[in-house]
Amino acid sequence: MNKNDRAADAAGRSPRFLGGTSVFWQFFLLLAVILALAVVILSMSGRRYEAVLTESYLRQTESSFRQNCGAFSASVRSTYGVPTAVENTEDYANLRRVAAGQLPENSRAMILARVNGIFRDSVSLTRLEDAKCFLYLPVAEAVCTVSGGVDEAGSYFSEALCYEGYTAEELTDLLRETRMFRFLPEGNVEIDGAPSDCLTLLERPTTAGPVMGVMYPADAVLDYFQFDTLPDTSYFYLDDGAGTTLLSVGEKNGGECYEFSCNLTGIRGRATIGVPKAYITSLLAPTQRFGTMLVGIVLLVGLALCALLSSVGTMPLRRLLRRYSVPDGETSHRNEIRRLADLLSSSQMEWNEVQRILSSSVLIRVFSGGVLTETEEAKLLDTYPALSGPCRIAIVHTTEPVEGFGQTDVTELLREHLPETFACGTVNHLETGILLPDDEEALHTLASVLSGIGSQLGVDGLTVLCGVSAPFTGVQAAYAAVRQARFSVPIRESSYIEVYSTEDTGGARPGVYSWLTHERLYQAVMKQDREDTLGFIRGLAAEKYSLGAAKEVFYNVRFVVRSTAHELDLPLPEADAMEYREEMRQKENFRQLETLVSTLFDRMRVREEMDAEQTLDGVVRHIREHFSDPDLSAAAVAARFGLPVKSVYAAVRDKTEMNFNEYLVSVRMKEAAKLLCTTARSVDEIGASCGYPAQSTFYRVFKKYYGESPNRYRSLH
Repeated sequence: MNKNDRAADAAGRSPRFLGGTSVFWQFFLLLAVILALAVVILSMSGRRYEAVLTESYLRQTESSFRQNCGAFSASVRSTYGVPTAVENTEDYANLRRVAAGQLPENSRAMILARVNGIFRDSVSLTRLEDAKCFLYLPVAEAVCTVSGGVDEAGSYFSEALCYEGYTAEELTDLLRETRMFRFLPEGNVEIDGAPSDCLTLLERPTTAGPVMGVMYPADAVLDYFQFDTLPDTSYFYLDDGAGTTLLSVGEKNGGECYEFSCNLTGIRGRATIGVPKAYITSLLAPTQRFGTMLVGIVLLVGLALCALLSSVGTMPLRRLLRRYSVPDGETSHRNEIRRLADLLSSSQMEWNEVQRILSSSVLIRVFSGGVLTETEEAKLLDTYPALSGPCRIAIVHTTEPVEGFGQTDVTELLREHLPETFACGTVNHLETGILLPDDEEALHTLASVLSGIGSQLGVDGLTVLCGVSAPFTGVQAAYAAVRQARFSVPIRESSYIEVYSTEDTGGARPGVYSWLTHERLYQAVMKQDREDTLGFIRGLAAEKYSLGAAKEVFYNVRFVVRSTAHELDLPLPEADAMEYREEMRQKENFRQLETLVSTLFDRMRVREEMDAEQTLDGVVRHIREHFSDPDLSAAAVAARFGLPVKSVYAAVRDKTEMNFNEYLVSVRMKEAAKLLCTTARSVDEIGASCGYPAQSTFYRVFKKYYGESPNRYRSLH
């Protein structure tokens, strides 16, 4: 392929990525990428906005909650204390005397009424009338309320102040034990004649004094903490710090709420609120809807723009394709621009292919020795610019083609494996011509390709030989180069590529240089002559080669050693891994070859020893298996194994420490003794089955071996 071919191919070749899609879908892909980036950005900004909003809302909620806790604690401690005027009055002291029996019992009601009046006045002064409260007087077991005094405290606590889980006696005992501030759990309390959920605060400032009880309806407590400003599904808990729940509103929802807790200052209690996470998500819903709507609008506008641009922008191209398009099936591209490029590329490639075919036919005429016109020479030089500089011609000669594989197939193999700078053409049914540059690398490449093709074709019985001409320049000099290349085709198949030499050889055949085969080395290896082989390699190592020549000789020797090992069916993986190392000296590189050859000879010797051992075993085994043959002899065994008779005698003696006849007799006699003792066969039959058809011979040999006749041996054993 020349430069024009490559340029046309590059122009028509579409990129893999979206090469076959239409312009609309390419625009749409760009839009999709932009939208994807926008969605990613919106998502990241949305998450950031959610985090900022959540943090701000929670910080504000927590700050407000702590302020409410402080206000509630301060209000309780400063406002709802026991009126000191009650304990300091004479009437309260008289109640104590009545309880102690120092005053008559009938004065209790009048004294209690006066104490209740003082309590009612104190409540009015502190504006506690809005909160339902009572004053428990332990010394008189009486209760003061805004509406009047109750002489029997137990009846008041069982009728007017009813707590779930507490009897009147238990509640009275609890009031006696009260120290400082204390909350009672949420209970069902009568307020204004109607039951109501209340939280009762007890306060007793002195050890023996009365106990103040302020009853807060649940709604009043929640107002202190602004519970109505919290979202739905929020919850509020108030406990005494020891795990007992005093007041609870709403249900906890596991990890679906943000929770805040705060201890009430100066009061035994802790308040807790929970804000649902779903509330914050609902705050973000409008923003998310706006982002989704914005993306949808951009998508619709983008689709409209894609359709408009792809339709209007490619209209001239589509008209051109409808008029001049290549037939369907020659291109898989739906993209209008790519299809147009295919059309132009196809036209250019067809023109270039025609020019190449014409020039190739002209080049074949050169290989055949034909004469060209000036116009044909000009076209040939234009197609193959290598002819304008130093180049060579090679003639590849093959033996008679086999059925189904001809010289044209050889030419195609060469075109497939040789670089683009080489030009190939079939000259006739036995020859292929090659035009190649005049440099060492080109010759090495040609030799390497021919080596591979020769190995491939050798299986089919074809032989490839190649002659290479001397360097030349110009078309006119090519005719002489063709003759030189044909003259240099090797006579011997041991050297399948030879290069024409211009040195004066005294009228004899021009000098020939073998590139890949060293006959002497091959013969020395095949003869298993270790010293001759190593001496040959040491002689090569002593030569003064350039770097390129040294590498070539190195790989030639490696090739011969490796191919010889292959012929001998010996594994030699070291040859494949061995490379010429330029950082090492030439002699050190060739020393690698000496090691490789020594390894090959060692494996040849090991296999010979194994073969010999197997042969010895085979001789002895053959005697054991065929002892019944009356004609079995050393000569017959030698003929069977292709060995000298002496080798058979040596094998038997080496394995059994007996000579051939002794070993054969011992095998036969042991078998005869076994049959005599284990079967009822006659002596004659046993003798015949052990290789003695003559009865007298069997009797004589058996008696000599065991010292008694066969019948006697059978009767005794």
